[in-house]
Amino acid sequence: MKKHLIAAAVAAAVAVPAAAQVTVYGRFDQAYNTVETKTATTSKATHTGFDGGVAGSRLGFRAAEDLGGGLKAAVVYEFGVDPGENTGVGATRLGFAEIAGGFGTLRMGRQVSPAKAVADTYNANGNSTNFAPGDVNNAITSIDNRVSNAITYLTPTVGGFSAQLQYADANTKTTTETSTTLLNGTAGADGSTSGSWRTTAQGKIEAIGINYAAGPLAIGVATHDQTVATAGAITKDNRVAFGAMYSLGSTKLYLENSTRKSKTAAGATDIDRDVTTIGITLPFGATTIAAQLFDGDRKLGATDTTAADFDGFKIRATYALSKRTGVYGQMGETNTKPTSGAQKTTVEGYGVGMYHTF
Repeated sequence: MKKHLIAAAVAAAVAVPAAAQVTVYGRFDQAYNTVETKTATTSKATHTGFDGGVAGSRLGFRAAEDLGGGLKAAVVYEFGVDPGENTGVGATRLGFAEIAGGFGTLRMGRQVSPAKAVADTYNANGNSTNFAPGDVNNAITSIDNRVSNAITYLTPTVGGFSAQLQYADANTKTTTETSTTLLNGTAGADGSTSGSWRTTAQGKIEAIGINYAAGPLAIGVATHDQTVATAGAITKDNRVAFGAMYSLGSTKLYLENSTRKSKTAAGATDIDRDVTTIGITLPFGATTIAAQLFDGDRKLGATDTTAADFDGFKIRATYALSKRTGVYGQMGETNTKPTSGAQKTTVEGYGVGMYHTF
């Protein structure tokens, strides 16, 4: 009898971890940079140690479960962290539950937007915004790279094609709200007795991404429509991203174009920007060189009070000490030239860093 009880206890102990299937993962990325901002008459340099020279540090947990019948479930919690500061665990980067099967994948929670997925995939140096000189995302500006409280459907891949549909709506209208009220931590009521809006900064988002991959070629396109209603005033924002990558063996060529256009409540232009990037990654043993050039423009608007052309470059060399650990050096430059003929502003910088993934 005792033998049977011991065997049952051992079997139960072994079964629990197998059922849980919890994975802990993360990234440490610390850099030290020098950045100088120059015009024809001024120059200012800063020397800064900071998190995420290549990609932001994070700590994540993923729990997975096999539901049977070809269905699987998973939950992801991922938090931003800054190991070089005494700030503890930061904001939620990702937080969603999903059910996947032959029909595709359905997710609910905080997720990456389709436009960010394109920008991440088809830029040689990725889509990091922490090292500003030569960074494309800083030039185009983003509209919620990660979308909170979203419902996302990812189709199966058929003939190399797949799609991602995303929807989120954080706007709430009431008929009796007469004072400032918090919704998800953000105030937005106007005090109207006839009904007022309260909203997070995110508002309503409708997005779609379409991808194709076959052989050496991969293509992605995404559109991101965002409507924010604050105190009854509606602002519409749109971003479209297109990207392509072609593999020549271990060498990869990249092309990406992003546009962002937004209108104020009165219908006037708020933001109108366009940027195109070309890039390449070249591996040399344990070293990988990633380089990109970009060129774009911004038109006159309520936010961009000066029309301008901008261009820049970024180049990074990464040396892999192992599959998980590496060091890197990078440099970049962004030039902003007002079309009015006013002084050009140049932001240039260089830095070094190290990373470890687990």
